[in-house]
Amino acid sequence: MAEWALVENGQIIELHDLLPKNWRNHSGLDKSFDNLPFLNSLGWYRVEKQFQDYDRSLYKEEGFQYEIQHNKVIESLKLI
Repeated sequence: MAEWALVENGQIIELHDLLPKNWRNHSGLDKSFDNLPFLNSLGWYRVEKQFQDYDRSLYKEEGFQYEIQHNKVIESLKLI
């Protein structure tokens, strides 16, 4: 499960468990984890987990889906 998403032009480009140490012309990006306005300005959004309650006898989990909402990305279960 990803903790960070790189968003460009309204699309999720990459998902990461950790922020990269170096990214494009920014070194030490991983040390900026608590500076969300800075990260958001670069297109890095925190992934927020959305927990779902569902009947396991009716649905099967098929991975995750991601949706961009303001300055975060919502991760939810993909159910079939």
